[in-house]
Amino acid sequence: MVRALTMAAVLTLLTGPVLAAQAVTVTLANGDTLSGALASDLATGDAVLDNPILGRVTLPRAQITTIAGADGAPLWPAPEPEAWERTRTLWDPRGYKWSGRVDLGASVDDGNSGEEEYSADVRVEARNAANRWTLTADSDFSRNEGAETENDHKLDLMYDRFATQAWFWGVRARAEVDKIADLDYRTRTGPFVGYQVWDRKDVSLSVRLGPEWQREKYAQADVKDDLAGFWSLDYEREAWRVLRAYHNHEIFAPLDAVDTFVFESDTGLRVPLTKHLVASAGVEFDWANDPPSGVDEEDVTYGLKLGWEW
Repeated sequence: MVRALTMAAVLTLLTGPVLAAQAVTVTLANGDTLSGALASDLATGDAVLDNPILGRVTLPRAQITTIAGADGAPLWPAPEPEAWERTRTLWDPRGYKWSGRVDLGASVDDGNSGEEEYSADVRVEARNAANRWTLTADSDFSRNEGAETENDHKLDLMYDRFATQAWFWGVRARAEVDKIADLDYRTRTGPFVGYQVWDRKDVSLSVRLGPEWQREKYAQADVKDDLAGFWSLDYEREAWRVLRAYHNHEIFAPLDAVDTFVFESDTGLRVPLTKHLVASAGVEFDWANDPPSGVDEEDVTYGLKLGWEW
């Protein structure tokens, strides 16, 4: 999306009038560079640059090698999209850009409390111009004086198909178990529509809305099937180039009993330590508005994790 917006800005620069001067650096064919405010469009064949020392300078287009913005991003000639940004294939894995992260956390106290806490989560994403696959999984386990206090696991596979740069549709499948909550299993499957508000290196925000078919089985209870609706939000933002804040949440509500909705969220901060190593601190807050008898409505988990991303 960022690259598409940059290309759109370049096209405006080349084919239309400049509405406001912008700070640029021009590199000439002989290797010289000039900085200043671009005061013309290149459709005329020349570039007019307001330089703070030389004043207004006219540069023949034939002598210009590149023009870069104040942040160093290339404005002209337009940068070529990467292969994954041009590819719209669905099944060939070579046509995708792959990224992911693995986080691990542990805390063991052999003293009076005898507490043990372990957590792990994985996220893998494959993306090209029209398709995005996302696989996430997480597990939490804790024990206090030999008795389990947490034992839950989730697996989620999601597919997005972009109709435009922002609008997409898709389908997902989820499975989860929670021994402490007496949840033998819960599965959810269904389509959705989504909107990618931002998709940049420094900020990303997407929302999804759709129906899902849920099947769940609690201990000492019959299998229950429900048609439900869900809403989800995924947000991440870079702060001061050293922190990344994130917040993800989802609301799931059976259509025949909306008051039994379930809210799940994950909020925290990530700090890059090296190019691939990252530390994170976060809190997972879940709320079941009408849980089975003997199961708490609220489930809060705090975590410190060390991860590897690519």
